[in-house]
Amino acid sequence: MFRIKYSPGTKRITLFRNLLAQLVYADYGLSMEETLVLFDLMSGFPEQVDKDRQFASKYSEWLITVHSALSSLSIPSFPLVLTEDKRKKLAEELKPLLPSPHAYYGWRGNPALVHSFKVIPNIDLGLKKRLPPKRFLGVGYRDKGTAKDPAVDGSPSWRKVARVNAETERVIEEQKENLINAMTPGTKKRAESVASNVRSVLNGTESDVRRTLENLGLCMFIGKV
Repeated sequence: MFRIKYSPGTKRITLFRNLLAQLVYADYGLSMEETLVLFDLMSGFPEQVDKDRQFASKYSEWLITVHSALSSLSIPSFPLVLTEDKRKKLAEELKPLLPSPHAYYGWRGNPALVHSFKVIPNIDLGLKKRLPPKRFLGVGYRDKGTAKDPAVDGSPSWRKVARVNAETERVIEEQKENLINAMTPGTKKRAESVASNVRSVLNGTESDVRRTLENLGLCMFIGKV
């Protein structure tokens, strides 16, 4: 799967709001990594709403609106770019706490804020660690001894890299479906459960991931984690 690492001191609600603003204002939309971060941040807010009254009073109702808006998005490919009509509609729905264009582009101009996260795949790319051969000096014109072969640098093949991207896109779709189910009226407990499950998948050990997937009924993932 993958895990997301945030820089120390990152204000997650600020990052979340500006990623939404990027989806609304920027022609280039959101990359695959930025989309993953958007849904990961969304899954963590129910817990913060429960623990922080000040945060809840300011953001809880707006976050419900965001949940509804995100659940209706179609993600056919990346980058995620909305049509002009959808961007206008989303801007209108999120207007209360969506940053202004001026505020967004000011935030965008600070690289430390824009690059305050890193998506790290936890998928085995098939690179095996091997003990180095015993070193020896080459003898003769063609014998290079144990000199490195520049044709073999240990990089994964394009097929393995493509598999990582495919797994990442599938996780985004699963998170979106969980959000849709979670925000049905009267299912607050379900929302908290989904948020907890998503965080377990992101942060847990292999056994935790398998257990979480089984609880969610995602048997298709078993054996691929």
